[in-house]
Amino acid sequence: MLTALHALIHSDDPAATRAFLRDVLRWPFVSEGAEGDTGVGGAGTGGTDAAEWLILRSGPSEVAVHPTTWQAGDEPRSVPRQHTVALICDDLATTMDELRGRGAEFSTAPRDAGYGVAVMLKVPGADDLLLYQAAHAVAYSLPDDAGHQQRSAGPGSGGREHGDQQSGEQGQGHQSGEQGHRHGEQGHRHGEHEHRHGEHEHGEHQHGGRRMPVTDDEWHQHYAPEAIWSGNPNGALVAELAGLTPGRAVDVGCGEGADAVWLAGQGWQVTAFDVAESALERGRAAAESAGVEVEWVRAGLLSSELQAGAFDLVSACYPALQRTPERLAEQALLRLVAPGGRLLMLAHADVDRTTALEHGFDPDDYLDPGDLLTAASDGWSVERHERRPRRIDGGAGAGHHTDIVLVLRREQSA
Repeated sequence: MLTALHALIHSDDPAATRAFLRDVLRWPFVSEGAEGDTGVGGAGTGGTDAAEWLILRSGPSEVAVHPTTWQAGDEPRSVPRQHTVALICDDLATTMDELRGRGAEFSTAPRDAGYGVAVMLKVPGADDLLLYQAAHAVAYSLPDDAGHQQRSAGPGSGGREHGDQQSGEQGQGHQSGEQGHRHGEQGHRHGEHEHRHGEHEHGEHQHGGRRMPVTDDEWHQHYAPEAIWSGNPNGALVAELAGLTPGRAVDVGCGEGADAVWLAGQGWQVTAFDVAESALERGRAAAESAGVEVEWVRAGLLSSELQAGAFDLVSACYPALQRTPERLAEQALLRLVAPGGRLLMLAHADVDRTTALEHGFDPDDYLDPGDLLTAASDGWSVERHERRPRRIDGGAGAGHHTDIVLVLRREQSA
């Protein structure tokens, strides 16, 4: 069975090229060690040195077949047989600004190439890469035979990480990897709770009969027409924070920002991130209306530049963070927590996998509280891990009657 498309870049300076893909495009990676194929096996060596043979996850893929000869008006054109790598983004101007901020350079100005607006991205040690905002139909977001949809993994592969998408009950967020979709009911209001999709929510239900949004731009368009969630904070979040002294908090996959706005109103210094700009705009408006300050960041979990160990509270309500062999999402969440701080994760219990598969996603592909428990070993204590009934009087959320609540605390000495 075919499992992936593996692209090769031949470079005069492999270390510089790998570092560019790792640090500028921020593609997750494994290392096969200094000797290349001699280290092959499993998840790799765990090394991070660009001088080693890094294998990077580039995100969703698609293949187009072009002729070697064609007519441009009256003029015949031809190219030799070849394989070419190109990167697709959701918004070229925004992506170029982001990449410039990380040190990227471009060898051409943006131009309308017919198939989309395109530019050439300089790659240290290797040939330039074509980067474009597609005007053609795309296939990378189509489900496979099993109904799984591809996830993006960086600004050069259709947007930011999904995971780098997240959202949650009262917000949303993306991150597929980088990745953050929340497993909830999406596209519907349902009482006091809303579900996020991380970098958006991935739920049991389709969005108004349509397939689940996948790319950052699709999530942006999904939220653009009107508000989706109630604007109320998640009840379990409110209950768990009762009596805690406010500090610094980060809302992972904040969606429309109800949790973030509520936290700020309780005296917390809040950072909230999501990949859907339309959802963030709604969050900013809610914060302004409430008279509170929130730092809003368009990013996914793996693509964010948040300081490690900086937050007294990391809130991940109904995240849709994709599982990886390297436990990237788990490590990223745990890394954000300050010594003495807490990580709160809410998830739906008893999600019906058969129903979920019918709507294009597999719950087994996504992070659950058990994964965090496994990743948080030395230096962590479990303050809460329980099933908790909840009552939603109407809407899509009425189908979920039980949550899983996990609260981990990092030791002061950790």
